[in-house]
Order: sequence, then C-alpha cells, then structure tokens
Amino acid sequence: MKLDNYTYLSVGFLIVVLSFSVPASASGEFYIEQSFSFGRLVVLSSPDETSITIHPDGQISHNDNFRIVEPGFPAIFEMRAFPANTHFTYAVSVLKRMGPFELDVTPSSGTGWFSSNGSYPPIAIGGTLIAPSGQFFHNNLYSWNIFVSVIVNH
Repeated sequence: MKLDNYTYLSVGFLIVVLSFSVPASASGEFYIEQSFSFGRLVVLSSPDETSITIHPDGQISHNDNFRIVEPGFPAIFEMRAFPANTHFTYAVSVLKRMGPFELDVTPSSGTGWFSSNGSYPPIAIGGTLIAPSGQFFHNNLYSWNIFVSVIVNH
C-alpha cells in the first residue's frame, strides 16, 4: 500500500518525576523497570480523530489511521524495601496536551499493601494518545513527563 499523506513520528514518554510522602521512620526503593513508549508510528491524514492505546498488559489497540512501525509498551515500576504490611496509595498524572496531541494514562491511581518483605508486585501504566482530526503532524519525537506520587501510610 502506498502512503501518500502521512506523518512518521516517534511518540513516547518517560517517568521522570517521582514524589514520595513517607514518614521519617519509613523508607523504600522505587525502580523504573520499563519506561513507557508508543513506539514509532505513522499517522495517516484523516478527517476523524485518531487514537492508539497501549494497555497496562501490553496489548495495543488503535483505529485505522495509525500504522505501527515499532510497537510501544507500558511503563512498569516496582517498589521494594518498604515497611512490611504497610498501606500505600499512588497517583499518576501527566500534562494532557503536547503539541497537537492529547494523552491520558491508565490506571491514574491505585492502592495496595506492601508484603511481609516490604515489596509490591510491579505496577504497569498504559496510555492513550489522541491525535485531533484534520491536522498534519510534523515528523518528530514527541515526549511527555509522567509524575508518580506515592504516599506510604506508616
């Protein structure tokens, strides 16, 4: 298939800012196992809004206006060495708009309990990239910063 009216771009975002609210007696380690990426995409011109979703489980869904050159993947982070059997909450936020694109992340929050060894299973974060209708997108690398806030109730 010949693509006459398209834009080739790389879209991704990195978890770069981490915020912890931890009592002085509690400490732990936060690991970014995998940064999020939408991969390398071709966006076809369209009169319709276009979207692609990288689900937390790694599945990819998109409409017909995207061609995937290199697939993306969800962000994965781990928390270890926290006080055993301690409750925590986390929130994920991102600047919604970057250039012509809009971004949503999933899940946007969660809660859990650290195990008896102070760890928690890896948490995966996915997202949806929305490209507005009728626009030309420059061949470029687009990126976002994701903010993860973790509150440990010790």
